[in-house]
Amino acid sequence: MIVLLISSVIFFNVKAGFQSLQDSHQYQAENIKARNTMLSEIESLMEISVFTPHLKRYILLHKSHSPAHTIECILGIKSVLKRYSSLNLSKEERNALQIIQSIVDQSHIQQVLIEQENQATQTLEDLGKTDETLLVNTVLSLKRMANNYQQAIHLTEQQAMAELLNKLSRLIIIILPLLIISGVIINYMLAIKAKQLSQKTIDNKQLLKALKLNATAFDVSEAILITDANKRIIKVNKAFGLITGYAENEVIGKTPEILQSGVHGQQFYTEFWQHINTKKSWTGEIIDRKKDGSLFVAWANVSQMLDEQGNIEYYLSHFTDITHFKNTQAAFARRIKIESVTSEIAINFLESGYDSMDLTINNCLQLLGQVLGVDRSYLFSISDDLTLMSNTHEWCAEGITPIGDNMQNIKLTKYSWFIVQLLDNKVVRIDDADSLPAEASNQHAEFQHQSMKSLLAVPISDKGKITGFFGFDRVKEKRNWRDEDI
Repeated sequence: MIVLLISSVIFFNVKAGFQSLQDSHQYQAENIKARNTMLSEIESLMEISVFTPHLKRYILLHKSHSPAHTIECILGIKSVLKRYSSLNLSKEERNALQIIQSIVDQSHIQQVLIEQENQATQTLEDLGKTDETLLVNTVLSLKRMANNYQQAIHLTEQQAMAELLNKLSRLIIIILPLLIISGVIINYMLAIKAKQLSQKTIDNKQLLKALKLNATAFDVSEAILITDANKRIIKVNKAFGLITGYAENEVIGKTPEILQSGVHGQQFYTEFWQHINTKKSWTGEIIDRKKDGSLFVAWANVSQMLDEQGNIEYYLSHFTDITHFKNTQAAFARRIKIESVTSEIAINFLESGYDSMDLTINNCLQLLGQVLGVDRSYLFSISDDLTLMSNTHEWCAEGITPIGDNMQNIKLTKYSWFIVQLLDNKVVRIDDADSLPAEASNQHAEFQHQSMKSLLAVPISDKGKITGFFGFDRVKEKRNWRDEDI
């Protein structure tokens, strides 16, 4: 690890140095290129011979070049000088630029005077000479400075490259022996680990043999799971895969925590392992999760397997899926409870007088509402002509607002989809009020107004004629109605 860290630090340092050198080289190359380009522009503009020894002779012999054109060339040189001065220049280069600037300014003044009207030939003679020798020598001096600058940069780059290569060679000299030593150590550790794994494989085989878990005994309908002392899975049988959905190669080396459902809290598992550590085994129900995410109830037994010295060597777990049994048991218990409530309601009606009938009905609605776990239960009557319905009795759970007073003499046409099913003596079962069909759009709007999420309505008939219905609502959350509820 230390070797890799040192190597990484030196490597990135060298890499950064190469990148910096590359960036510097590119910058300097562009700088030199700019110098040479601008000096070439100045030489090109000087070829107009505006800096001949005698300005008057130039004007007399070169009629094709007007003073205006000459001024244009001078201004071009001034523009180049301005761009040149923006570079990163040495003191000598800036002094040379000042000399050229001075000569060009003098020539500019001369050309302006020549261009003025009514100038005498004598005036031209008096203008004197422009010192083109100094100008040419100064430009050549700038070119020599640029060449020297380029050579100095090249030398600096060579020195920097040599230093980087020296760092790289030191890296190789330092790291290579360390890598060799590390390789020897790693190889030695791998040999030890391979020997340990080989011994562990032998131990696992001995365990299976000791437990008589051969091909026949291990392949049973009950799921079997074996872990090592560190709770890492080393073996499962086919029944384990059929129940959980996990293949053997998906769980080997992992812990049984992959089956945890999240239903049990940390306290459950703490007590679970405490019981195993003290009693050597644990038996009971546990809710686990399959590979597809679904939950199942397992009846499980987990036992310690000790070696000859009494130390924990393995954990053996076997379990069966009792989900169907638990569901059937719960449904049966629920049905018994509902039938008990129904019997209680029947007795209350038989013992009730006419004057206390309303109270008996309200008690009935409360009992049914509580056993079904709903927010509202109510009774509606339907008029003889099948045109109106009214809420006659209502029970609401704590915190639920009653709506019975607002549900009087309601036209059946307002709930046509709902009423048609009741008139056919059908139980109306709505698990999700938001998933009603299109033809029930009116009912959907009313259900939303009443904050209704789920509904169960049971028709009441007298000699085949519908006289009303019992209703049960869920307001706080949706409800999937069970067949045993209906």
